[in-house]
Amino acid sequence: MFDTRQTDYKITDKDCPYHTSPKADVAREIFEAFRKQGFWTGAYFSKPDWHSNDYWAEEWATPDRNVNYSIKKYPERWQRFCDYTYNQIEELTTRYGRMDILWLDGGWVWCCQWADINMPGIAAMARKNQRG
Repeated sequence: MFDTRQTDYKITDKDCPYHTSPKADVAREIFEAFRKQGFWTGAYFSKPDWHSNDYWAEEWATPDRNVNYSIKKYPERWQRFCDYTYNQIEELTTRYGRMDILWLDGGWVWCCQWADINMPGIAAMARKNQRG
């Protein structure tokens, strides 16, 4: 629901009928409208991204929606996903003004042996970008 530069799977993509609207970046519109009314703003971000082939590989489809490949066997693929997630959170914390809360969902993707996404690095970057 925001105009990320990390993927074409977004509301502003040319394949989305809404992309031509001047208000296509829904996140920006909502943040601005809330701020005008004096509300706090925040974003919900789900770390597991089932539309990213570096998180949930189509070639190894499984009945659940967890990482479906061995991160140890494909560390470069997992690193691409980690970079992708980091970059999206960086976009949210730098391109949309002040945020009062950033809610990160997908608690199983954080520091476990099999799904370490470098949460300390993500948290440090987000806190640097959104002081207070």
